[in-house]
Amino acid sequence: MILPGKNFELVLFLVLLGLLYVAIELSHRGIKVPKIRELAALQAIPEVVGRAAELNRPVHISTGIGGLSDEWAPMTIAGMAILRNVVEYCGRLGVPVKYYCIRAHMLPAMQDLVRSGYVKGGRPEIYSEDMVEFIGDGQQRALMAAMMGYITREKPAANILLGATFYETYISLGCGAVQGCLQIAGTPRLYYQGILVALADYPLIGQELYAAAAKVTGNPPDLGSIAGQDYNTAVCLILIVISTILATIGSALWNMLLKW
Repeated sequence: MILPGKNFELVLFLVLLGLLYVAIELSHRGIKVPKIRELAALQAIPEVVGRAAELNRPVHISTGIGGLSDEWAPMTIAGMAILRNVVEYCGRLGVPVKYYCIRAHMLPAMQDLVRSGYVKGGRPEIYSEDMVEFIGDGQQRALMAAMMGYITREKPAANILLGATFYETYISLGCGAVQGCLQIAGTPRLYYQGILVALADYPLIGQELYAAAAKVTGNPPDLGSIAGQDYNTAVCLILIVISTILATIGSALWNMLLKW
């Protein structure tokens, strides 16, 4: 049974869901694979890793405190997809990385990510177990302390923070800026967009994190989902404009939609 006055919301939901499905299906079948524009943060990865190689310094990477079994999983997975590409470049140029883990279930996943990145980069011998360090399950303060200590002590050439980031965004990027790190950062979380723009040399603003991950993986369904979200956004913007006009002129159609 549909609640009175909720028919329009149901129809809109089904339309948006249908557009998303169609975009993913078309991309999966190779009929219409969308292209994502060039993103400065992705283009900067060779530069950032190259600088680390020239200075003979490591690269600090982080996905924040998000995990793979919570509501932040999509952000974490997107960050991991990009970081795999970063580690591959580090492997090509012989640059070590450091990652602090505060989710027990992510420890083997990140160990495999870093190991496979060096393998793809042609330098598997560089990988060591201490590159991914577990510092306590869910301990955000421990993560921030570890980040500050490592960046201050080791002075990495680059600091890369991508994923579901919380207050550690301020700590990591702030400390990295003081130490002169080149910084790439991105999170869809609204609260931290300002700090990304202020302190990251190459920020990924909002949904750009998902777009960057899809571009790096090149997976057609991922690319299709990005296109589908753009279609949905366009539909919602059109509806906002139309509804604003109808409400302003006091149209009977607007009143009917409100009651439907």
